[in-house]
Amino acid sequence: MSTSKQQRKSAPASTDAPEVTKSHRDNEQGHYTTLPGLSQQHYQMLKASVISDEVIKERGYRTITNEKDLSALGFSPAQERAPGLLLPLHSTDGQTPLYVYRPDNPRVIEDKTKRNPDGTFKQKVIKYEMPKGQKMRLDVPPRCQADIGDPSIPLWITEGQKKADALASAGLCAIALLGVWNFIGTNDRGGKVFLPDFLDIALNKGRPVRIVFDSDVMTKSEVKQALEVLTRRLQRKGAMVQCAYLPGGKNKIGIDDWLAEGHTVEELEDLVEGPRSGLKIAPPVVELLDSAPLSIRRPLCLVSGKGYAATWPYVKTIQTQKQINGQIMQLKEPEEIKEQSLHIIRSDGAIFGPASTRPLSSLGVDIALEEQPTTKDTLWSTPGMKEFEKGYRPDPKDVFDRVKSVIARFIDFDRSLADQETMSEMLSCFVISTWFLDAFSVAPYIWANGERGSGKTSLLFVLVRLSYLGVPLSPSGSFAALRDLADYGATLGLDDAEDLTDPKKSDPDKRAILLSGNRRGITVHLKEPSPDGKGWKTREVNCYCPRIFSTIQKPDATLSSRAIIIPVVRTAQRSKGNADPLDDMQWPCDRQKLIDDLWSMSLAHLPDLPAFDKLIGEKSKLIGRDLQPWRAILTIAAWLDSMGVSCLWGKIESLAAGTYQDERIDLEKVDINRIAMRALGEYAARNPSKVEWLFSTQAIVDIMHRIIDDEEIEFEKFYINARVLGHRFSKMRLTKDLYQRPRQWKISRSELVNLFAAYRISMPEEISKNLDSGLGLNGKNGENGENGDNTTVLTVLSINESKEDALLFPNKPCYTCKSSAWYIGVGGNVICGVCHPSPHKG
Repeated sequence: MSTSKQQRKSAPASTDAPEVTKSHRDNEQGHYTTLPGLSQQHYQMLKASVISDEVIKERGYRTITNEKDLSALGFSPAQERAPGLLLPLHSTDGQTPLYVYRPDNPRVIEDKTKRNPDGTFKQKVIKYEMPKGQKMRLDVPPRCQADIGDPSIPLWITEGQKKADALASAGLCAIALLGVWNFIGTNDRGGKVFLPDFLDIALNKGRPVRIVFDSDVMTKSEVKQALEVLTRRLQRKGAMVQCAYLPGGKNKIGIDDWLAEGHTVEELEDLVEGPRSGLKIAPPVVELLDSAPLSIRRPLCLVSGKGYAATWPYVKTIQTQKQINGQIMQLKEPEEIKEQSLHIIRSDGAIFGPASTRPLSSLGVDIALEEQPTTKDTLWSTPGMKEFEKGYRPDPKDVFDRVKSVIARFIDFDRSLADQETMSEMLSCFVISTWFLDAFSVAPYIWANGERGSGKTSLLFVLVRLSYLGVPLSPSGSFAALRDLADYGATLGLDDAEDLTDPKKSDPDKRAILLSGNRRGITVHLKEPSPDGKGWKTREVNCYCPRIFSTIQKPDATLSSRAIIIPVVRTAQRSKGNADPLDDMQWPCDRQKLIDDLWSMSLAHLPDLPAFDKLIGEKSKLIGRDLQPWRAILTIAAWLDSMGVSCLWGKIESLAAGTYQDERIDLEKVDINRIAMRALGEYAARNPSKVEWLFSTQAIVDIMHRIIDDEEIEFEKFYINARVLGHRFSKMRLTKDLYQRPRQWKISRSELVNLFAAYRISMPEEISKNLDSGLGLNGKNGENGENGDNTTVLTVLSINESKEDALLFPNKPCYTCKSSAWYIGVGGNVICGVCHPSPHKG
């Protein structure tokens, strides 16, 4: 043997021979009587596969000891590895077109596409060699040649010549594939086709065909797939195909091993059944749920009375062992991985995630957070999260004072809605409300309004950097990023938002998200590609989140009703005008510590806030849409008041229900309805004693034009005419007198009072003072005698206590009973107490 051949990589000597059963014990003890041309080792191997001497002779098995013999048969130098066992292949036509060689010391090749953990390549042992370039053929044991053409004789198909010879030795008609997929070959044009050798095999008339592969057929997907394809091909030829599934164990066994264990042909027939579809698992248990499962959809949320916060801290994972192919391998060097990982913190201090003893699966609530927010500088830091777990809870009053100090440090509220301290406190309540958003039903909007250089952009940046997931938006930002931020409830800050209110200058999708969503449950429906790339799906984006706008222009009427407009003017204070809120070094406190404390405070107290929100709805002087933009701020003020910030609720309530409402007409764009109400009040004040007024549309138009001129209101008068105003009166559900010509509008005293209250407009002084002449007080007893007849006279409801209620009563007696015992009905209308007694006492 040449030196090069001696240096070839070799595998250990083959131990492929199966354990010999009791029936072969004598041979194991050295009583083998070998056949000519076979070594003792190879003869023992064949006998262990229960191949009879006759079949061995018919096949022509022989031992190769000279490598030149292999060269003569077409094997390459790399394949010439002696000694070994030569297996002649007998094809369906009775010829021997090729030989298969089984070296005792097989070749080992490296698979360069698969690397082991230690850096080496995976190795593959070549147990059987075939001359290169030979076409694939079927193998038929010589004694089965006469039976393959008879469709009445069952045909057995297996993988490997030794296994086919074992079946032939048991008296069965068998053929062998040289591999589970080797019933397919390549034609002269490179096409993959069914082997033409099958043409010599009768498969018609429903010939019984049994396929028996190794016991791992149902655990190896490639073997199972080959079985299914072969079955379909044979069935198309007319065969009745069945499979024999060998029982599996720790080790794979073939049909020769199974027969060598002493099993009989009858037992083999018992294993025959139709092709299995695959391993079946227990069917899943499906249960109807009464409602949607609880889930965390925002990084800070309230779920079933408990607060949950999500954060993505960096974690370091050190791995010293790996499990490969069921074995634990020790790594030469530990693997260290640093990455961000999702953790959930509950309001009671429990942390769930990879770095905790509590896995996310034990949370008891589904997690629907697809990705980490892009606002990384507003996330909870790892030190802050650890302190919360240890029991640290910040003092709400201290957090409020620090937020207020930051706002007061950068912003000058000279000539704004209130003094510097009150404005700083109000906006601090806004900032804190963004952290408790899930406790409210309405999200607050802040609209900073002022000329260039007034500091409105600085105000926006200060509020954004203090608020929950605050992010300043760029007009060039993508819609997808904006969508995801809104879905997480982030505080959106939009500078120079003038174009946003103009549909012609803004992206309609961005505009829909930025201008809607002030109320809980508001969603925007979008079409997105399906994850599998097939078709489209509808996605609901939750747009409920706080917003901050800064503009030179005033907002339109719709946005004005949703926002709190903050007027700002150019400051004369150098310390504020030159300060940069984006520089953390200029903050009066540590910004990250403040953000951590806002996370801690909101998570700890989030379950408490819904009760305060309900209280505001019951106690605030504001009603309906006037309350909505202030509700969250007032709720925070009431809660902080209870936590030790004295008099805060009273100051913010006075600002919201008093100063702000008085200045709204100057802060907002002109509301024609409010001017119309003022004009209507002025018209009624000319005759304050009336119970009902009749008026023409043009008369009110004239008064409105004069009010615009007198007060220099920024509004073009030609937009106000009789047709426009008449349409608005109809929308207000005012009615016309049907019995007068020309027909005029009419309004009663109670309707006038209700309209003034609805639009938050003060009642004209002439009507408010005219209680005696314009309103009927209690009448005297009738003149039926000196002492009267004691006719029942009802006490008028709060007539001497409430001037607003008193305004509702007419100054004339009832035309039916001539009594003046009026009271207010449930619907707000004035009713005679004599003709229609009140159901309520007093």
